[in-house]
Amino acid sequence: MKYNQKKERWNKNLSTALWAMKTKVLPVAVAFTLVSFQGDVQVVNIRENQIRMEKLIKEIQKQTGYNFLYDDQLLEHQGVKSIRIDGLSVTKALDMALAGTDITYVIKDKSIVLKKKKVAIASSAANNALQEAVVSGVLRNDQGNTIAGSTIRNTRTGAVVTTNTEGKFSIAAKSDDILEFSFLGYQKGQYKVKEVNKPITMTLSVAVNELTDVVVVGYGSQQKKVVTGAINTIKGEELSKSPAVNISNTLMGRAPGLSSTMISGAPDRDRAAIKIRGMGEALIVIDGVAREGQGLIGMEMDKLDPNAIESVTVLKDASAAVYGTRGANGVILITTKKGYRDRLDINYAGQFGIQQSTRLPKFLDSYNYALLNNEMYDNDIADRGNSPRRKYTAEELQKFLDGSDPDRYPNTDWYGDVLDKTALLHKHNVNVGGGGKNARYFLSGSFTDQNGLMKTSEMKRYGIVSNTDYDVTPNTNLSVSLNYITETSDNPASHPEDIFGRLAALGSVMPSRFSNGLYAYSGYAGNPITDVMAESGYKRNTRNVFTGSFGLTQKIPFVPGLSAGAFVAVDRNSSFQKSFAIPFPQYTLADTKDEYTLQNGTEKARMEQSYNQNNNVNVQLKLNYKRHFGQHNIDAMALYEQNEFKSDVFSAERSNFPVSSLDQLFLGDIKTQKNLGSASENARRSVVGRVQYNYDQRYVVEGSFRYDSSPYYPKGKRNGFFPALSAAWNISEEDFFKERFAFVDNLKLRSSFGRLGNDGGNLYTYFYNYALIPAGYVFGTSDNISPLARISNLTVPNTNITWEKVDAFDIGIDATLWNGKLGFEVDYYNKNKFDILRSRNYDVPLTFGINPALQNFAKERYYGYEASVSHRNTLGNVRVNARLNMTYTKSTVVNYGENDAVLPGLRQEGSTIGISRILKADGIFRNDEEAGNWPKYLNSPNGSPITPKAGDIRYVDMNGDGVVELYSGSADRAFEATYIYPPTVYGLNLSASWKGLSVDAFFQASTDVYINYKPGDDLANFYELHLDRWTPENLDASYPRLLSNHENNKLPSTFYVKNGNYLKLRTAQVAYEFPKDWIKRAGIKSLGVNFQGQNLFTISASKRFDPESTGASASLYPPQRIYTLGLRVGI
Repeated sequence: MKYNQKKERWNKNLSTALWAMKTKVLPVAVAFTLVSFQGDVQVVNIRENQIRMEKLIKEIQKQTGYNFLYDDQLLEHQGVKSIRIDGLSVTKALDMALAGTDITYVIKDKSIVLKKKKVAIASSAANNALQEAVVSGVLRNDQGNTIAGSTIRNTRTGAVVTTNTEGKFSIAAKSDDILEFSFLGYQKGQYKVKEVNKPITMTLSVAVNELTDVVVVGYGSQQKKVVTGAINTIKGEELSKSPAVNISNTLMGRAPGLSSTMISGAPDRDRAAIKIRGMGEALIVIDGVAREGQGLIGMEMDKLDPNAIESVTVLKDASAAVYGTRGANGVILITTKKGYRDRLDINYAGQFGIQQSTRLPKFLDSYNYALLNNEMYDNDIADRGNSPRRKYTAEELQKFLDGSDPDRYPNTDWYGDVLDKTALLHKHNVNVGGGGKNARYFLSGSFTDQNGLMKTSEMKRYGIVSNTDYDVTPNTNLSVSLNYITETSDNPASHPEDIFGRLAALGSVMPSRFSNGLYAYSGYAGNPITDVMAESGYKRNTRNVFTGSFGLTQKIPFVPGLSAGAFVAVDRNSSFQKSFAIPFPQYTLADTKDEYTLQNGTEKARMEQSYNQNNNVNVQLKLNYKRHFGQHNIDAMALYEQNEFKSDVFSAERSNFPVSSLDQLFLGDIKTQKNLGSASENARRSVVGRVQYNYDQRYVVEGSFRYDSSPYYPKGKRNGFFPALSAAWNISEEDFFKERFAFVDNLKLRSSFGRLGNDGGNLYTYFYNYALIPAGYVFGTSDNISPLARISNLTVPNTNITWEKVDAFDIGIDATLWNGKLGFEVDYYNKNKFDILRSRNYDVPLTFGINPALQNFAKERYYGYEASVSHRNTLGNVRVNARLNMTYTKSTVVNYGENDAVLPGLRQEGSTIGISRILKADGIFRNDEEAGNWPKYLNSPNGSPITPKAGDIRYVDMNGDGVVELYSGSADRAFEATYIYPPTVYGLNLSASWKGLSVDAFFQASTDVYINYKPGDDLANFYELHLDRWTPENLDASYPRLLSNHENNKLPSTFYVKNGNYLKLRTAQVAYEFPKDWIKRAGIKSLGVNFQGQNLFTISASKRFDPESTGASASLYPPQRIYTLGLRVGI
């Protein structure tokens, strides 16, 4: 029944989404198409002396937007010429450019194919020798489109032909001959002839490191060849190969320098926190506007559908300096898709699947639980004379074993009773893209429905992306972008993580539901089964995000290369959360008779509501200058940016509802009402500049700056200046290098240095801050029982605080060899963070009564290296791709203001940032003799040493003073442990394709990861590992003796720190594209099916929890494994 209901809901949602696309999106697309197909107004203006033919063609391509296709040897020996083209059409410009050469051209749609004027089928000698054998076929690219003007060479005879405008060719050959296919911008391919009379279809793939690719950078874009910074780009197509609902879960390991930690696996919070090179969370910029500071309700990247994303660019070094105050931790630039000229594409992508937890903890059955419980009870009595536990009798143990009384002595599988084994998931996206000569558009509509493992957990998301560009005149461009997302999540009234905590704390000896149907009361932990029932209420969160932007770019006709632009973006987003908790009847059963007692009968429903809205306005005024003077090239940008952010929050609650059938706040008891409201605002004003000069694309120098103003600091301290300088040398462009190393396609050495800023601290910390806080109950007043409030000072102001700063250095090398078959990148980086805001707590006594003022004095260092290697090859119709990358990050505390009074075990300076100093464990005492011969334990500085006992953890005397100081800060707490964020991350992307079949797999691994199991949580329930605990009969145990409250065995130590290294098959896809000849009669351009998986398996020594999350507690919603079956249709 439940499956059918969800299926009906799927059908209804899908029908609604498709109807909306049919009635709203398609008519708009048609209207855009009719408007946009207008006459060709592109003109060419070139005045150059002694310009090479290749540069001349590229300049025409830049000015017209046409895509030029030609063999890489066609223009190589054409020499140079002087030319003057003033306001001519592309055809007339080409006639002038190619005059006097043996090159002609063919225009097809928005592509121009250059080829020789006269093409022979083959050289006459070879043709005469092999008249009896001719091989014919057609050449296509990855998208199935034909390639005109490509060169095909018979490697045995040397015969050469080119494909015609339809991509067809014929060449003399015989069996076992090798045909070599080549075309500029594509990898070379080879085909071994098997049957000379059988037509063949050959496919070429786009070159992996095409140097003419445009890379998105801060406030602009640059040709990949002249990029001087440490920048990596991830294509949207790569992200769409993952079934993950949120993009942040797919980025880990896809680019060097990226690391992440799972926040939660819950449907509405299934996302990861991302770091770049080990520093704080990265700044997210979507379509040119920073989206930080708005939390889960803002326009974060996880709300975007990957089918609407063009690229994700990662700025890791001084290239992020143009973002000044917010770029210190690195920047992630997300660019959504735009329209294209002279064609209309309509695409649908849908996925249907299931999800399940990657790993859930396994607890002991009730019989073994009871046995260990009794043993713990006996140890408690022997150790201290009392125990918080009860001891089961032999008769009771037997009932646990045989299940004869399941109401009083059950064997409860809490995870099985509360959680569904699988949850349904489906996603849909319809997008329309196209345009004409004067207008381009891209429209995308998406719908996501993700259920949770808990029966009342679900998230639905609808999204629309609209990007339009208009060439109002030949010199004026108008862009309008609209993005709207609405998302509703439903969860139990109890927080999902709280429910998981209860599942971990309740042992299998606790009943969940009695045989008569009543639900059991489990004390403070409640009953997780009733928590997830609809009758227990809900927590619903509705988020609405609207982003609109308007951009205008004007070329200045009388100053060639100069353009001015204005950009305005408005973000308005809100979140409405409503929680209605209804007590569900829970009972206890008497020990000796069948009497059930209601335990929560006096509780009544309660409601909490909150509303949060954010408004963000971003204004940018921009000047660009881009000009070529022979072999000298200038690219400059000046920008003014202003950002205003405001937020309002309101919340209210009431309890003691007389009825639970109406979920309206006004029905609650007015005596229990509470409300709270707050507001905040923030603003920044910035000036940004960047100039890049390159000579013949060989020598590149770039300088940039950002001048920021922030309200976080007092007047006179608010402004910060953040410069950066970078350079690159394209060694492979040098003549001396080309002659000796012809197999090297690209070799570039680059380096950068810059100062980045971070406006740390909080607003108005330079003022005295006050708050109304409860003062407790004051007796002697007219109302002795009413709590009062008092005004308290929260901070000591500092009127000298200013920016935190980061000096970032990077040096790297990029290379591709053998026509892209081998590529590699290597980077070393160093970031010195200084003027960090911290309080000098060590210099102020605790009797001061308040935290000292923040000061700019702390220093940290982050450094490491990154490397990646790639391979791409084509053998016949088989294409193989592989890319391996690695990131190694280290950090050091340089100065935290520590003085001699700081205890050794609390010191941070000189150690890794975020370390914890813990005790070093050396196994378990086998017997009392071993314990007696070991240094005594000291629990406090003024305490008396005690002798440990057999079965206790053996701690090492690190400072050698003959006593093991167990207390916090002691010298024996000297082992440095770091957790969570892995310092070393690997990513391996493998793919292969043959004709329409393709296989992709992405593996991700992390090393030097440590998981700190919390000792207190470790004994909240009994795991299988507790079976190997120390007893007088098990002296070589792996776990200490069982005690309820023995603090010495619960201290933070290496005993509970385990290896968290892991290898994951992060994503995998098997896809098949049907041949175009099969589907073209149906009017379909493309049709494909795929099977995708996420988190398919994990190899790790950590068996209890998924190591990708914090990995230390069972109270976290675990990451999800996803399987989906997908369909893609293009028309």
